[in-house]
Amino acid sequence: MQHVLATTTPLWVTALFCAAMLAAAALLWWVAERTADGSLGRNVYAGIRTRSTRASDEAWLAAHRASLPWSRASAVTAALTGVLVIPARSSAGATVLVVLGGTAIVLATTLIGARLGVVAAREVQASG
Repeated sequence: MQHVLATTTPLWVTALFCAAMLAAAALLWWVAERTADGSLGRNVYAGIRTRSTRASDEAWLAAHRASLPWSRASAVTAALTGVLVIPARSSAGATVLVVLGGTAIVLATTLIGARLGVVAAREVQASG
């Protein structure tokens, strides 16, 4: 009896995950760039939306500029995860490892960036 993690991941699952991660990467990159350059201002849909970051336009901009390197890292990691799942499909175990590892790194870099953004927004509030 073959172990389930030794089986090949179905092509449709791989393609769907790859497409989803590449789309997420593109969206993450776009939002990060637009919020950091000021062309995407305070809103209820995208960006670091906390009380401190939405307190003013200056706080919003400072937060997103501070988080930009980490947001870019999240986007790049999401794209790499989407691409790496293709060769990993030869083993369900490798697919799971790529998916979970990549997703964990995306989450970690996003949270670090958000935290740095909140700190920057609070500094703007404290100085103003």
